[in-house]
Amino acid sequence: MLIGLTGGIGSGKSLATDMLSDMGCVVIDTDIIAHELSKPGGKLYNNIVSEFGCEYLDKNGEINRDLLAEKVFSDSASRHKLNEISHSLILRTAFDEYKQILEEDGDTAVIVVVPLLFEGGESLRAQLPYDYSLLITADTEIRIDRLIKTRSIGYENALRRISSQMPEVKKIGFSDYTIENNGTKEELKGKLIEFMEKFDIKYFS
Repeated sequence: MLIGLTGGIGSGKSLATDMLSDMGCVVIDTDIIAHELSKPGGKLYNNIVSEFGCEYLDKNGEINRDLLAEKVFSDSASRHKLNEISHSLILRTAFDEYKQILEEDGDTAVIVVVPLLFEGGESLRAQLPYDYSLLITADTEIRIDRLIKTRSIGYENALRRISSQMPEVKKIGFSDYTIENNGTKEELKGKLIEFMEKFDIKYFS
């Protein structure tokens, strides 16, 4: 079973995936895949440098992800271009990993984390045919507070990043299952267990 997990920035996707991993799911994180592919020598590195320029490299010649994030979160054309040159390769890599996992254990529940799962529309699902979608959501002010604390960015910057993404209410309409993550870690884990039981996924308590 392949489950597409998504959610806006600051919603708590990382915490949810850590918990799901502890519960026995195999997690494929497309952010990690993107990071690996964007390293010098990676399949995306030259494309990103070619499109955005050497000013987005750090002193070691690696892509400055924070600086690039500032660019794409503040400019929709740049964000679209980055998605255009990276999404297909990232999704193909994720699906190849999933197929390899299935060859080793066909009963494994695999969680693939895709921040722009619904923004990709049907073309994304054609490249990464997940069985169910799981949305992690949270109130805007809570997400802003988390971003300020974990990423050391200001209020306006956090709000701009959130506003650049698809509205939560629209994502809820697309998701097969939605978890509201406004509370404690214990509450989130309880909701994840409810999700696992609903879709008859074996888990470790």
